[in-house]
Amino acid sequence: MGLSRVYGFAKQSNGHVDIESEVGRGTTVTLYLPRLEDQPKPGAERLVSQEATPEGRGEVILVVEDEKEVRKLAIKFLAHLGYQAVAAEDGAAALAVLANTPDVAILFTDVILPGGLSGFELSRKARQQFPDLKVLYTSGYADTAFEQNVESVESEEILRKPYSRATLAQKLRATLNRGDA
Repeated sequence: MGLSRVYGFAKQSNGHVDIESEVGRGTTVTLYLPRLEDQPKPGAERLVSQEATPEGRGEVILVVEDEKEVRKLAIKFLAHLGYQAVAAEDGAAALAVLANTPDVAILFTDVILPGGLSGFELSRKARQQFPDLKVLYTSGYADTAFEQNVESVESEEILRKPYSRATLAQKLRATLNRGDA
């Protein structure tokens, strides 16, 4: 896991990172996260049970993720949510899948990919062939990575790693319900 992902995870979790490095002794990275409450707040259970997780309706989602374990987890989440998942580990493989799978509803792609195409470049190429294709980006990097690499990505098109199944479900449904591609 890269330091930018660790930093992004810490910030997203309302925590912080402390890095100490000393010649001859090495580097120590300490991740500070907020303390988990022992008892849930009154009414918290009720809120969770009332907030339904949006289910898929068999839509096909193309997962583009180079990290095998993250890709497997995303596919597992999608299956549990009622979606059909197809997977690719880089941009070139994703374009091949799109060419052979015309009913893909969402391109769910990591921003940083191996093989020469970023997730942003992949979505541009994919939309040249499939203009109505909806895109949901995911990344473990901090906000600055987006500022440096994208001209116009709306915040609702970005799902920060790590993500829960419920958060993935909400982002997918919001992406599917958006009127424009």
